[in-house]
Amino acid sequence: LATAETLQKNGVTPFFATAKEAWTLAMQNAMVGVSYPGDAWIGKLAEGKAKFTDPEYVGMLKDLNDLKRYYQKDFSANVSAEQDVTFGMGQAAMVFYGIWGTTNWLKTNPDLKFGYFPIPPKDASLPAKAYTYMDGSYGLNAASKVQDAALKILGYAGTPGYGEAFSSLTGEMTALKGVKMPADRPVLVECYGLMNTIASTNRYWVGSPFDAGSPSVYNILQENMQAMYLDAITPEDLAKKLQDGISVWYPAFKK
Repeated sequence: LATAETLQKNGVTPFFATAKEAWTLAMQNAMVGVSYPGDAWIGKLAEGKAKFTDPEYVGMLKDLNDLKRYYQKDFSANVSAEQDVTFGMGQAAMVFYGIWGTTNWLKTNPDLKFGYFPIPPKDASLPAKAYTYMDGSYGLNAASKVQDAALKILGYAGTPGYGEAFSSLTGEMTALKGVKMPADRPVLVECYGLMNTIASTNRYWVGSPFDAGSPSVYNILQENMQAMYLDAITPEDLAKKLQDGISVWYPAFKK
């Protein structure tokens, strides 16, 4: 926050937010959540031993809502494509985003120097965590007439050699372990190492048990994060919507 204050006082936008795209706000919430209220707290949440309406989570929502004073003007009207240009040109200092965005930033500005840092926990005694989720898959058509050849290709797709080729060609991070990231993409090297050391064990967004029913955490956050940022609802309101919505179907919340 001190850094954001200094940046703003010197005419630099501390954070560029893409609040017109509701999914990015759901992602932002989850990225913060793994560090604050934290991995262990989310584990309790999954077991039904904690609630979204608990002070730990409501406090995070309040602090996240307060952070909007460091976003760009009219942030509720901006989308990711605008973020790519603004961050790529160095007109904003920080963004809440994923590794997949780096290719677009470098297309905008090949000389851009940037890095990654996990959300710092409010409780300094807790470790910072990274939200890791790999979005993609390969499959074999059961009706294929060349299944043996396809299986060989799928087998290759699970090797470190494929992982290295994938990351070198696409600029994306492979989910495979034991892969050497391309040296000309230092942020991939950095994030791949962190993925294997500080990834959160527990999460409440994509890839979590809270995204397996309806309404999902994803649905509720998408529908209501914008409203919170626009002061149409309070952080307490959002927390209650999450707790009430998930309680409809999530077994540990129905006890």
